[in-house]
Amino acid sequence: MNEPTYRWGGKFDTNWLLNRIHAPPFKEIVREYAGRENLKILEIGCHEGQCTLWFLTFVAYHPTSKVFCVDPHSTEWKP
Repeated sequence: MNEPTYRWGGKFDTNWLLNRIHAPPFKEIVREYAGRENLKILEIGCHEGQCTLWFLTFVAYHPTSKVFCVDPHSTEWKP
């Protein structure tokens, strides 16, 4: 088993995010939204929350911004 990855205040068992999040099209698309007031992001399929923390750290960091997560692949519902 691989060692866990620690970043943005979280501990993750998989490291699939970094190869995808740094792809030029994605970063260019979200760059214009970084730091906006009242920004609302819907993330579908949050798995361990690695992308969620990335959004909160680099895009939705304004105090009035929010990230909503829906993970339809979870076997357990958590409010």
